[in-house]
Amino acid sequence: VYEGGPTPVVGFLSVASKAAAFAVVIRVFFTGFFDVALDWGILIAGIAAASMVIGNLVAISQSNIRRLFGYSTISHAGYILVGVAAGVKSGGGIFKAPEFAAIGPDSVLFYLVAYAAANLTAFFAITIISSKIKSDEISDYAGLSAKNPVLAIILALSLLALIGVPPTGIFIAKLYVFTAAVDSGLIWLAILGVINSAVSAYYYVKIIRVMFTRSDNAEEKISASPAPWLALWIAGAAMVFMGIAPGFVMEAAQSAVKALAV
Repeated sequence: VYEGGPTPVVGFLSVASKAAAFAVVIRVFFTGFFDVALDWGILIAGIAAASMVIGNLVAISQSNIRRLFGYSTISHAGYILVGVAAGVKSGGGIFKAPEFAAIGPDSVLFYLVAYAAANLTAFFAITIISSKIKSDEISDYAGLSAKNPVLAIILALSLLALIGVPPTGIFIAKLYVFTAAVDSGLIWLAILGVINSAVSAYYYVKIIRVMFTRSDNAEEKISASPAPWLALWIAGAAMVFMGIAPGFVMEAAQSAVKALAV
């Protein structure tokens, strides 16, 4: 799907599928099976660990940017499951947590919003680039900084956000998720998450390095119609907002989780 589908559709599905799964998890584990949810905590933690490790290790070897994002999405699903495991193991997260506490479901929803903003920003940028260079190979992104400096900078910022570089939204989201894991007794899972975040930096930075490498055809400028640029700027603004106003987003996440659990 990631390699064959239209880039905007792929970007939307990469976020929408996780959001739908999150809603199901809240309804099942924190409402329907609340009394037995603790029994699922270790199983979900194991799936989270496997997703992070497998997704990152396979992504490292990818030369196609779509395939790379496909496998990196698996790793991000693992980070999200860290928060789910923490919430399940703690016996309900938000229902026992004080205001703005980074517990389970709250941290997961915050992560989803931060991930959606950064991932959509990256995919909108890739859409503009791929439509002009007619390629999804990372090596063909060489010289992008000369062909369109603004586009290169926006894509680079979105990639740094996906790594979780401070003070981006995903950095704060990972801080919430890993803190929830530690508070729930899943210290080993939090440590594994930090290690995998460092591993992911390798393949994201690889793309940035290629973009700012000189190319023989740097004089071929990249431009696009207003519509793709508008989508890119909206997603980029949301990505920046996640980093500068996390408290506002976390408060909204808590309200949403309470509504889902009713």
